[in-house]
Amino acid sequence: MISSDRSQNVIVSFVIIAALVSSIILVSNAQYYGGSYVLAGRLEVSIEEIVVGDIEPGNESIYPFISLKFNFRTDSPMEGNVRLRYIGATVWLNDDLLSFTVFQKYINNDADQILHPGYNSTFSLGNTINSDADRSTILQADGTDTWNWYLQLTYSFFTFDEAQSLISRTLYLNWTGATIIN
Repeated sequence: MISSDRSQNVIVSFVIIAALVSSIILVSNAQYYGGSYVLAGRLEVSIEEIVVGDIEPGNESIYPFISLKFNFRTDSPMEGNVRLRYIGATVWLNDDLLSFTVFQKYINNDADQILHPGYNSTFSLGNTINSDADRSTILQADGTDTWNWYLQLTYSFFTFDEAQSLISRTLYLNWTGATIIN
């Protein structure tokens, strides 16, 4: 008994219970917000495959296509609020920048957008080569069977569904080889 007055004991008990509930909620919120940064920080990106197709050196009216396949995954055990929004790549093939071909994707569906523990999604960025300079680079690589890729991959994400929290990260990746489809 804290006091000899029963009403004071009831009030003190309610205050103690309210303080315990508040502290539990505070700890839970701190873990959730901290989890958002852990999810984003532990996001791993890797190249799975690069596909090149429609390579026809004798037909100048056909332009090849390139498809870049990436895997995004996190091993974070914590929940949070992170949404993957954009993926873009600048591509070099055999030290030649493919400067006229754009590789980008905006992610719009919740299944791929929302990061969570165990998140594991694969995305493809593809485009048809639309310039003679980039086409020449592809034809040279095919002629020599030398496919050395260097990619500057940029991805963007939001935390807490706030536009002001947009964060972009840039990764530099290397890959040798290509899957050729004709």
